[in-house]
Amino acid sequence: MTRRASIVVLCEDKKSHMFLYRLLRERNIGSNRITVITDYPAEKGCGSAYVLNAYAAQVRKCRNRHASSALLVHIDADQLTVDRRAQELAERLSADGQAKRRADEPIAHAIPKHCIEAWIGYLMDMPADEEKPKEGWPRFTSEQWKHAAENLATMLRSAEPWPADAPDSLTRARPEFQRVL
Repeated sequence: MTRRASIVVLCEDKKSHMFLYRLLRERNIGSNRITVITDYPAEKGCGSAYVLNAYAAQVRKCRNRHASSALLVHIDADQLTVDRRAQELAERLSADGQAKRRADEPIAHAIPKHCIEAWIGYLMDMPADEEKPKEGWPRFTSEQWKHAAENLATMLRSAEPWPADAPDSLTRARPEFQRVL
């Protein structure tokens, strides 16, 4: 496995920023090797539109960087399916004249169905409900987001199958995370 010189995180908002940063730190990635793109919109902005608009440029930068750099992208599926949101990312590359993401490229898509709060809830031992909108979840504290990241880091270290009750989009993200870890 390649040791990544750097991992760039492109995400929707401050909460996902902190979650993914903590996850990477829990996987022993030094803070000096993590760059989070922080010009995401404030709480009221449309995070998915921001990620879609920034995606092609960040992929281009990743592809032009040192071979051991990686890009971790978080975008909620919102009202779409996870597959449809992934297709939108692919369409952004095509529109920018770039090649499709290859299976061996260190570009990971973390796409929760509906919202990342469903992942946080599950990682905090709540029932998995990927159809519940963001407003249906409690306002998780910073400590809960941190604890959820720690739990996901532990799950990602294990070669064992994940629990059957894990959210489908989280299970599908497992090989995505492995692209950059």
